[in-house]
Amino acid sequence: MIKKLTLSGLAVVVSIGYYFWLIHFHIGIPCVFHKVTGLLCPGCGVTHMFVAMLHLEFKKAYASNSFLFLTQPLIYYMLIKIYVNWLKNRPCKWNKWENCLLIAEIIGAVLFFFWRNFGVQL
Repeated sequence: MIKKLTLSGLAVVVSIGYYFWLIHFHIGIPCVFHKVTGLLCPGCGVTHMFVAMLHLEFKKAYASNSFLFLTQPLIYYMLIKIYVNWLKNRPCKWNKWENCLLIAEIIGAVLFFFWRNFGVQL
């Protein structure tokens, strides 16, 4: 467990370092999907969203990626559950409603992709 906590701490340090890199140099990791296709993937804008949230600019965060901004509580819940099970060396098992929420999140991401790229009215 100590190795996993050390790895977790390293991930936090790298994340903080990346944040300061972004703030100082304004150079982020580009989206490969966007570079290849010219389309915005459902995750495009997440870095801008997180930076805006750290600066408490919630309107800007929402504008960067409205879908992920609104579904953050679900995503955080799932990530925390996965992390805790990983720390305890247990497989992460989802119950029926969690599976339904995960499927809804995926369907929502696909619909968001079409809406933001093609203006499809849903």
